[in-house]
Amino acid sequence: MLAVALIVTSIPTAVDSIGVCYGVVGNNLPSRSDVVQLYRSRGITGMRIYFPDRQALDALRGSGIALILDTGNDDDVLARLASSASTAASWVQTNVRPYYPAVNMKYIAVGNEVQGAAAQARILPAMRNLDAALAAAGLGGSIKVSTSVRFDAVASSFPPSSGVFAQGYMADVARYLAGTGAPLLANVYPYFAYRGNPRDISLGYATFRPGSTTVRDGGNGLTYTNLFDAMVDAVVAALEKAGAPNVRVVVVGERVAVGRRVRGERGQRAELQPGADRPRRAWDAQEARGGAGDLHLRHVQREPEGRGPHGEELRALLPQQAARVPDPLLNNRSME
Repeated sequence: MLAVALIVTSIPTAVDSIGVCYGVVGNNLPSRSDVVQLYRSRGITGMRIYFPDRQALDALRGSGIALILDTGNDDDVLARLASSASTAASWVQTNVRPYYPAVNMKYIAVGNEVQGAAAQARILPAMRNLDAALAAAGLGGSIKVSTSVRFDAVASSFPPSSGVFAQGYMADVARYLAGTGAPLLANVYPYFAYRGNPRDISLGYATFRPGSTTVRDGGNGLTYTNLFDAMVDAVVAALEKAGAPNVRVVVVGERVAVGRRVRGERGQRAELQPGADRPRRAWDAQEARGGAGDLHLRHVQREPEGRGPHGEELRALLPQQAARVPDPLLNNRSME
């Protein structure tokens, strides 16, 4: 089933930047240079790529687009980066030095939603080695090293103030980030939370609809009007409990930033509608209501049909890809 196509025709002024994750696994894809031009024409100032794609890196030269560069999720890559300082140095010399500062690299993500205890144990050593390699290359402090986690890295997320990391390695990662000044990169997907528990989570609360639901958190004294803010604050609470209260949360994947939809000349226009509450990290988190921050949406273009049953396949920004397609969030009703 295809998810709804999002055409970003205007950028909310209440956030520092809007970014879009750029995947290249698909068919009939535009060139990397065309994609970069699309970002610039839409005022999209951030991009995430999931591995060091040299064509994309070349296309980004001089664009000013802030980049989150993933190392890739291959177990062998993480293992070599974790075990060998020389491998990390070679990785920086190959994937960073030839492009920076012409390419505005902001963060390096060591793995994306890494699963399995053995692989997770490699994250922190790999981060340390890459930080050391960046410093040796004269780039220490210019590019921050972090990792991208899925939301289930947090346990007991309701109410948000009860958030705590589910596994011990995350506390070590959090404290390391506190020492380097890097943020934690988090994939926050309200849709998946709604899909997994539609009985207790209302559709309106998951999709930023004003007045649908309010949730009072007695632990932090805040009232939440949307699920996104609550999920971000659960990550914040987990960081605090891990002894890293000053680590920022950067949302690097947001599948359901639907908010108020307006029919535009070139397709569906997605605007991110502010809620009435103010999360604890309103000025740091990349979030979809108000306050400064950065927000990365998924995806820039059509991905292969059949990739997943619940809305993985299409996050289109290209006008020619903006077909009216069923939206599983809306019970298969058209977006018209």
